[in-house]
Amino acid sequence: MKNHSKINFKTKLKSKLKIAKFAKSNKARLYKVISYKSIANIIVCVVVCVVLGVFLFFYTSLKPLYFEPESLVSFDKNGELLSLFVNQNENFKISIDAQKEHIPKMLQDFVLLYEDKRFLSHFGVDMLSIARAAKSNLMNFASQSKPQGASTISMQAIKLGMHNPNRDIATKIQESLQAVRLEWNLPKEHIFRLYVDNAPYGNNIIGIKTASLLYFDKPLARLSPAQIAFLAVLPNAPNLLQQNPQKLRAKRDNLLLRAKNASLIDELTYKLSILEPLPSLHRQNSIAPHYTMFLAKTFPDRKVFYTHIDKSIQIRFESLAKNYAQTLQPQQIRNLAFVLIGAEDKNIIAYVGSQDFYDLANYGQVDGIQAKRNVGSTLKPFLYALSLDEGLITPQTKLLDMNAFFGNFNPQNSSLRFSNNQSALYALRQSLNVPFVNLLNDYGQERFFYFLRQNLGFADMEYKRYGLSLILGAKELSLFDLSKLYLGLRRGGDFAELQLEQKSTPQDTSKQNTSKDEPKNIKNVSATQNTSQNPQNLESKHVHLDSLLQNQTPKKDKDISKDFIDYTPQTPISKEAAFMTLQDLLDIYLDVSSMRIASKIAWKSGTSFGNYDSWALGVSDRYILGVWAGNFNAKSSVALTGRGVAGKMMFEIFEVLESIEPLREFQDFKEIGLWSNTPKMREVRIDSNGYRTLQEPYTIAYMPAFAKPLRLAPQAFIHKNDLKIIYPSQGILLQQNKHNKVVAKLHTQKSLDSNQGSEVYYFLNGEFIGQNSRSHITLKLQNGKNTLYVINQNGQSDEVEFYAITR
Repeated sequence: MKNHSKINFKTKLKSKLKIAKFAKSNKARLYKVISYKSIANIIVCVVVCVVLGVFLFFYTSLKPLYFEPESLVSFDKNGELLSLFVNQNENFKISIDAQKEHIPKMLQDFVLLYEDKRFLSHFGVDMLSIARAAKSNLMNFASQSKPQGASTISMQAIKLGMHNPNRDIATKIQESLQAVRLEWNLPKEHIFRLYVDNAPYGNNIIGIKTASLLYFDKPLARLSPAQIAFLAVLPNAPNLLQQNPQKLRAKRDNLLLRAKNASLIDELTYKLSILEPLPSLHRQNSIAPHYTMFLAKTFPDRKVFYTHIDKSIQIRFESLAKNYAQTLQPQQIRNLAFVLIGAEDKNIIAYVGSQDFYDLANYGQVDGIQAKRNVGSTLKPFLYALSLDEGLITPQTKLLDMNAFFGNFNPQNSSLRFSNNQSALYALRQSLNVPFVNLLNDYGQERFFYFLRQNLGFADMEYKRYGLSLILGAKELSLFDLSKLYLGLRRGGDFAELQLEQKSTPQDTSKQNTSKDEPKNIKNVSATQNTSQNPQNLESKHVHLDSLLQNQTPKKDKDISKDFIDYTPQTPISKEAAFMTLQDLLDIYLDVSSMRIASKIAWKSGTSFGNYDSWALGVSDRYILGVWAGNFNAKSSVALTGRGVAGKMMFEIFEVLESIEPLREFQDFKEIGLWSNTPKMREVRIDSNGYRTLQEPYTIAYMPAFAKPLRLAPQAFIHKNDLKIIYPSQGILLQQNKHNKVVAKLHTQKSLDSNQGSEVYYFLNGEFIGQNSRSHITLKLQNGKNTLYVINQNGQSDEVEFYAITR
C-alpha cells in the first residue's frame, strides 16, 4: 500500500515537471514571436523615417495646389438652395462658407472615424497606420489581395489638390511630405475643410455641402446620423451608389455600428438609422436663375450669393408667370417679367426674369427685368411730384389739353382726342400726354433728366437728344430702374440703393488669400471663395459723376450739367409731394375683381409707342411691384397695353400676396423732424405760448444833439388820367369802306409831370398799330366788334369797344 502511494507521487511529480517544462518552452516561444514582431515594426518605422528624412531635403516647400473651381450658386433668405450652375469643368461644387456656417461636430466625428482616427494628433502622416499597412501588405503580398492604404486626411487633401493620377510609392512619399508641409502652414480645421470641400461624391458632385444639397436637399446642420454616415463613406467609392448600392449601404451601416461602439450615437439612434434607405439624386430646376446670373454679372469676382429671395413666394410667382404667359400667346404676346421689392428694407423678395427660364423657343433665358426699353407714361408721377414741390401745380391746377406744337414735336393722347382744360390730378390718373408735355416744358427737361440720372446712375448725359418726349418714355430704362424709382417714391423721396443680397461680416478676399492661416500657393480654396465683400459693394453701384463730366460730357454742356448735378439735392422729392402723388394714384381699378384691393395699391401703367411694351408699377404699404409684358424679339401687338396686360398681371400678383398676408391700407410717412443741415430760412416772432405774433410796430432811434434839420419831403401829387378817347365813342356803330376811313381822336391835357408832345401807343383788337404824339390815328377796322386801347409814356390809358360794318 505504501509502495503504491510512492508510485502515484512520482507519477504526479513527473507530470507536473512535464507541464512546467512545456509551459516554459511555450513562454519562450511566445517571447520570441513578440520579439520578432516588435523588431519588424521597429525596422519598418526606421526605414520609413529614413526615407522621409532623405526626401525631406528634396521637397522643402509646399507645391501649388489647384482645387476644383466653385459653381455659381445662390441661396434664399433662409439658406435654402435656389440656383446651381455647373462650373467650367461641368461639375457641381459648393464650398462650406467659413464665415456663415460651421461643420457639425457629428459630421467631423464620423469622417474622422472612417478616414483618419488620429487626425487631430498626427503631423500629417500617421506612422502607426503606415507601419500597420506595410506589414499587412507584406504578409498579403502572395495572396494578391487589395493593398491596405494609410492615407491621412491631410494626404488626401494634397492628392485632391495635386491631381496626380499615379499611385506608386514615389507619389505616396511625395504626398506624405507635402502633407507634413500642409500641416505646418494650415490649422487642422482648415485642412479638414479642404478635404470635405473637394472630395468626390459621385455624379459630378464635388464637396460635402454640394452632396448634402443635391442628395438630401438639406444644409449640413439638418442631416440625420444615417445621412452623415452616407456622406462620410461615399468619397471612398463615389460610384457605388449606382454600381453596387447594397455594398454602399453595408459600409454605411458598419460605420454607424462603429459610431455606436465609440459612443457617438446611442442604441436607439443606431437602430433607427440603419432603417433609413439610401438617397437618390435630388436635382431640381434652378429657382430665380435670372437673379443669380444678374448677381454674377454685377459682382464678377463672386460665385456664392445669399439673397433676400423668399423661395416659397418665388416658386409661386414663377408658376403664375408661366400660366399667365400661356393666356397671352393667342394675342401674340410671349414674354413677361416682374420684380417684387420690400418697401421698408429695400430687399428683393422675388425676381422673375421671364415667363420660363427653360422656354428656349421663346427666349426664356433673356432677363426681361434688366433689358432697357421705352417706358411709356411710367415717369409721369415723378414729374407730377417735382412740380408739386416746385409750386407749378396743385392737384386741381388746370392744365391745357389741346393740339399743340413744340417745334416739330406734336404730342398726342393715346385716345387721339383732346379735352381742353383738365386738372393735373385728372391728367395723371388718365395718363394724358399733352398736359404733361406742357408741364415738362415749364419744369425744364434738363432738370428732369438729371433727376433721373442722379437716382439711376446711368452714364448718358445727352438730355437734348430726347427733348420733351422724355416724359413719354423716349429715354429707355429697365424694369429694374423703374422699380427703384417707385421704391424711392414710396419711401418719401428717399432714393436709396437696393439691398441685392444679405449683408455679412466684411472680408477682403485679396487679403484673406495671403493670411497667415492660408499659404499663397493654394488656389481656388473653398473658404476663400465664399467670403463677402464690404457691405457697400453689396449694393448696385452709381456711375462716378466727376469722371463722366471729364470724359463723356460734350464741352458745350459741361457747365449746365455740372450745375444740375451740384444743385440737385439728395432727396429731390419731398415726402409730402411723394405722399400726395401716391394718394392720387390710389383707387384705380380695372374691373370688379380688382376693386377689392384697389384702395390699397397706388399704381401707374405705361404703353410704349407702337405697342411694343406694356408696363405696370404698383406700390402698396409693404411692396413695390414692377411688371413688364411684351416680346423679346421686339414684335408689337395691338393688344399690348399697359392697363390691359401688365396691369391685369399686377393685380393677380397682388392677389397672391393678399392670400399670403392681407395688404394694409396705405400709411403716411413717419415724421422725420428737421434736417440737420437745413439752412436758416427766416425769423418768426412768437409769444410765450409758441404762437406767432406781429412784428414790432416801431424802431426806437435818437437824433444827434447838433444834427442839421431834415429836408422837407416833396409835395405829394396825385396823377389824373388826362388821356381820353374822344372818337370813336363807347358802343358806337361805324361804317367803313375805301372812301370812308375812320380816324381815332384823343383828348390830352398837359400835366405837371408830363412833357409836351408825349408819345401815345395804339392797340386795335390786341395788336399794336402804331404810335405818335398827334392825338389821332387812322384805323382799319374788322367786321363786327372792335376794341381800341391807348396808353402814353406816363402810364395813362383808355379803352373803348365799338362795332363796325365794312363794305
